[in-house]
Amino acid sequence: MALLFQPPEHDPSLESLKYAAGMSFDDLAADYSDSGVSILTLLGKRNTTLVTVQAGFVRASYLKYSGMVPESWHALSQTIKDAQEIELHKDNYQSHRHQPEDGYEHLWHQQLRRRTWLVLALWDVHMALVLGRPTTIDMRDPRPTFPIDAPIPATIEDRRKTPPVARAPTDMPTPLTMVLWYVEVMAPLWDIYYLEKDGPQPSDALKVQKMHMDIKQIHELCPPYFRAVNPDTTWIPILIVTGFLLAG
Repeated sequence: MALLFQPPEHDPSLESLKYAAGMSFDDLAADYSDSGVSILTLLGKRNTTLVTVQAGFVRASYLKYSGMVPESWHALSQTIKDAQEIELHKDNYQSHRHQPEDGYEHLWHQQLRRRTWLVLALWDVHMALVLGRPTTIDMRDPRPTFPIDAPIPATIEDRRKTPPVARAPTDMPTPLTMVLWYVEVMAPLWDIYYLEKDGPQPSDALKVQKMHMDIKQIHELCPPYFRAVNPDTTWIPILIVTGFLLAG
């Protein structure tokens, strides 16, 4: 996926990955993605794991960003079924089975399961509306617990020592902060989806009016750092410094 978004002034060492004349990063990304599918097909899915689900989502993402949206929808549907097979939708991860020496690592694994399912659910409704196709997830089912908006420690050792603690409103936003805000922004999509699914009804005018008011309220409650106009950028220098520290 990263190969699809390389800037013009990319790291020169990436050029060594190209093994044929005239090869582009798009060609290389396609090669890697197709190879991953071939390996997964060869090994089979006897024991589906969280990594299997993550690999399926990366494949669906690649197809979508490469313009193959219907193919991406099919890949996403299969990935969601794989996620349901390991019960990501039930949030019943048995954390009591961890070993004492693992510390808090099992809690971070639970958070990762929740994050993965949340992203799959958001993609599911968005692609269903874009393509006019059914969703794989029935959002009328009980919704699992949302993940805690806490930065994931970089190493396993740190994850064993540090429990998940929600960031304070004054803390720097994380990638998950945006995903959780997407949940708020995309909430009306479910109402729109079910409205279209049921067909025209006499009461549609009132429902549309309520959706309009809900969307306006969401716009008004937008966090300052996600505003399209005059956003709060005070946290960006901190992010840059943090990135340099992690890189160096």
